[in-house]
Amino acid sequence: MFIIEMSTSDDLVAEKIVSNYDKHNVLNYGADPTGTNDSASAINACIQANKGGSISFAEGVYKVQSAINLPFADSEKVSIDGNGAKIITTATIDSLFVGGADRALTTDRNNVGFMSYIKDLKIDCSNGSVTNAFYNMQGFKDWHIINCTTYRTTNGVKIGDS
Repeated sequence: MFIIEMSTSDDLVAEKIVSNYDKHNVLNYGADPTGTNDSASAINACIQANKGGSISFAEGVYKVQSAINLPFADSEKVSIDGNGAKIITTATIDSLFVGGADRALTTDRNNVGFMSYIKDLKIDCSNGSVTNAFYNMQGFKDWHIINCTTYRTTNGVKIGDS
């Protein structure tokens, strides 16, 4: 939060407190860092709003009950900084982070999609059932997962359709 000082017509100074809105932080899209409420739609909204840029998590625990979809186009890839945040789930999910969710929109196998960068994120699926923590569909490149941990998933990373 920051303070803006404004002069009024009679030289009195007024203070206005302005929220430090950061369009790159998942909290500003309604994500819950306490792990109580489902944050999947908020995280997806933040990714959609920041295609071609970056998003970040504040420290905390984020419950996710459905897939997080990463962009398909190279110009839309997103860098995700987890800042040590933890993703948990109690749901049954085939793939938690799905690379290139828009891949199904094209049948051109030469139109190769690009993955996003994901770093400093912990995935704990001990109370749910997740097959793939990170799933990259066949034909994708630039898959960067840095300093991430997965706990209780069938596959930490799965690349390809089979």
